[in-house]
This record gives sequence, structure tokens and C-alpha cells, in this order.
Amino acid sequence: AVFGPSSTQEDVFREVRDLIQSAVDGYSVTIFTYGQTGAGKTYTMYGARGDQRGVAARTIETVFAKLRCLDAARFQPIVRANLVELYKNDIHDLFACSSAQARRGTCRPSRLDVRRDATTGESSVD
Repeated sequence: AVFGPSSTQEDVFREVRDLIQSAVDGYSVTIFTYGQTGAGKTYTMYGARGDQRGVAARTIETVFAKLRCLDAARFQPIVRANLVELYKNDIHDLFACSSAQARRGTCRPSRLDVRRDATTGESSVD
């Protein structure tokens, strides 16, 4: 989907909300943002406080709310998440730095590699 300048964080999240159920059902899910510098990708993903929370915060809240509703006797969920940035043909782990380090510019996210399992065909970021 393409969102204009008048779109809200809720509008964007509403577009991807169904992917959360797919993830809870055991499917791998990716949310990909693309655009030129200054287009709003970072704000879309992170946002701000309150109603301005971005896709990442809203997704995390919703995933764990759904997991709390599962029957603990039948399900033992495992949650894995990556937050990566593709910049100039390099993939960087954005979880490698604290938000304070990132704001100060004192941390360089670690470079990651994409690996594909020849047997299963599944890709992973390591």
C-alpha cells in the first residue's frame, strides 16, 4: 500500500494488522518499508508516544496480547523478531544498539548476512 501525508499511524497499522494473526498461527511474516530518504519510513516503523506509536510498537503489543489469550496447556509460543535495515547493500541489525546509543550516534548496528537453507528453502538473517 502507499500512504499519503494525511495518513495516520493507525491507518498504516490497520493495513498490516492481519499479518499478526498469521505470525501467531506460525507463519513467517515480513513488513518491508521502502522509499527515499526523508519519506517517513523510520517514523512509520517507530513513531512516537501514545497515538503516534509506529507499526513496530503496535505489532509487539498485539502479538503479545494474542499470545496471552492462548491456552497455556496446549501452546508454548516462541517469539523471534528481527529489525533490520538495508542500507547501501548491507543489512544491519537495528536491535544491536540501545535507543539511547542510536540517538547519540555512538553505536554502529552490526552487519548481518542473509542465509538460505538449501534443504528447506527458508531464508534467515544472521
